[in-house]
This record gives sequence, structure tokens and C-alpha cells, in this order.
Amino acid sequence: MELFVTLLNEKLGTFLDMTFHSLCPNKQSPIFGDFMRGDVYEDLTNFKALKMYMEHQLNEYNSTPGVVPMSLVLFKDAIEHGKHCKMTPAPCTTLHTCMSKYG
Repeated sequence: MELFVTLLNEKLGTFLDMTFHSLCPNKQSPIFGDFMRGDVYEDLTNFKALKMYMEHQLNEYNSTPGVVPMSLVLFKDAIEHGKHCKMTPAPCTTLHTCMSKYG
């Protein structure tokens, strides 16, 4: 990870005149998504609210008739991985769709 941050700092400094620390002061990668408030693509800074939202969506999915319920533990890395579903070229209209396709 340290090598990656060093390389990232070099590229950010060269092309954008900034550092990783100025972009992410707590050394945490930002989480972006458009599923918390509809079509607003935003930096999801409230991790607790994001976790509650994802747990609610998982419960909704699990209570849907005809689906096989998923028993997932939504720890930090799992939630951060969930953000990548929104970056795939496959359409993810809802978190339910992402979970069923990529869960």
C-alpha cells in the first residue's frame, strides 16, 4: 500500500499539483455513490449512515420473495468493495441489482 501511495503522490503532484494527503487527509480512499440520495453522485463521508443504508438494502433484498437470502457481514472492506459495483459497466439501477449480480 505504501508503494501505491508513493506512486499516487508522484502522479498527483505531477499532473494535478496536489498530494494524496491533501486529497485524503486520513489516508482513507473516498467512497462515492449515487444510491443514497437518488441520482446525486456524491462523496459518501458518513460511513455510519452508509452502513445502515446498505444493511437496510440487504434486509430488503433478503425479504424479497423468490430470492435466496444472503447472509453478509458488512464490515468496512465489504462496504468499500460494494462501491465498486457502481463503477462496473453493467447496469446497476439499485443496490438490489448490484447485490444479486455481484454479491
